[in-house]
Amino acid sequence: GVQGLDADTLREMTQKSLELINSWCKENGLSLSALKTHSVMFTWRRNWRDHLTSPLKVENTEIEIRNSTKFLGVTLDSKLSWNEHIDLKCKKAKGILMQCRRAIGPCWGFSPKTMKWIYTA
Repeated sequence: GVQGLDADTLREMTQKSLELINSWCKENGLSLSALKTHSVMFTWRRNWRDHLTSPLKVENTEIEIRNSTKFLGVTLDSKLSWNEHIDLKCKKAKGILMQCRRAIGPCWGFSPKTMKWIYTA
């Protein structure tokens, strides 16, 4: 990763990397979408945003700075904790469980009345 003593040093190094990536993409018939691109500063420092003098840019379009991002299905936050990822996965699993519960009803299987109707039909 990119390391430095202060936020502006990191920003300058990251900006140079973005420019190299963008030029490589152009040479190979690809393009970067600044609207779909965002950055996350992985740090334990609290007020690092206050020390940035200018934002990252791709072709003069500012890149949004976020506290977390999703990469290959894993949510990474700025502190590299698993809390947000686990919360999202638990929320998704709970939603699926509730859908199954609604589809099946309050008790498992068919009622005796329904079973008799199926049997005699």
